[in-house]
Amino acid sequence: MISLDKGATNFNRAMTFAAKGGHRDLVDFFINEKGATDFNTAMSYAAMKGHRDLIDFFVEKGATDFRTAMRYANMGGYPDIFNYLFRLSRNKKNSHDSHLSHYAEWDKWVLQFPP
Repeated sequence: MISLDKGATNFNRAMTFAAKGGHRDLVDFFINEKGATDFNTAMSYAAMKGHRDLIDFFVEKGATDFRTAMRYANMGGYPDIFNYLFRLSRNKKNSHDSHLSHYAEWDKWVLQFPP
């Protein structure tokens, strides 16, 4: 059982840090019990720590900000996650990151956005 102090209101932030730590149970709690909805930021934090299962989960929930998540994967040193997010961004019609087509390789991205 999770207990939160009275007055806690920023459950999106809590979900984001749960995602960063790879805690799917807490992510589910903050979504289902507390109404957290900032799936883009949570996806970026999951990418920073290489949590691909959570990335997939947030995409299913509606996350579309692959560019920011790619930057976080770069900061975290996860080229496999970066490449995975790049492929996802190319496949998602609703992504607002369609302009990422010129970043075809991790190396090109790292040259432009070093960690």
